[in-house]
Amino acid sequence: MGIIDYLPRSLQKKYFTYIRPHIFRRYHALTKIIQEHRCKKIMEIGVWTGMQAEIMIREAKKKNGTSVEYYGFDLFEDMTPELFKKAVAKQPPNMNDVQKDLSKLGVRVQLFKGPTTETIPKATKKIPIMDLIYIDGDHSIEGVTADWNNIQPLMNYNTIVVFDDYWNRTTEGAKPLVDSINRKKYDVTILSTKDRTLKKEGILTIQFAVVQKKQKI
Repeated sequence: MGIIDYLPRSLQKKYFTYIRPHIFRRYHALTKIIQEHRCKKIMEIGVWTGMQAEIMIREAKKKNGTSVEYYGFDLFEDMTPELFKKAVAKQPPNMNDVQKDLSKLGVRVQLFKGPTTETIPKATKKIPIMDLIYIDGDHSIEGVTADWNNIQPLMNYNTIVVFDDYWNRTTEGAKPLVDSINRKKYDVTILSTKDRTLKKEGILTIQFAVVQKKQKI
């Protein structure tokens, strides 16, 4: 767990709202996409503390009011040390705590607990086509690939998929999957904003990758 996990939620919110956007500039792209495309139905893979979810929901409410719908997927308290290591992920909090906090925003919030290889295929039978799908969960190559394959039923030509952690590493993260996406079927844009963070392996350069189905002519 990182230091943010140990902070009271009030301080976590201040960090996500006022500090993180200045340290990691790529997150401004999410609010811009929500603004420009008037996103109302938002799906997030990798909810973690729910703070990024709150930022996205608040932005979506500016154009859509309380008709916004948010669908979040994570392991939550089911995360084990073994899964934590395998997924190259962050330790999430209890799902009920996140649900309670996000429900205060006055929009529809539905959270799904468990491995996304199981929860997303089941959810696609119940939830609508999405305007925005933000993928920031399991960072193993197998995990990112499975999430991309499983969200296909929730996409149409207006759906925007944002991959976090397109980074300069090929053993994990979104880069191997994103680079393999068929450019004849999808528009793929690697956003120019680069964030850098220091890991034990060295400097990690992180970008967003934005994917959308090509319109049929």
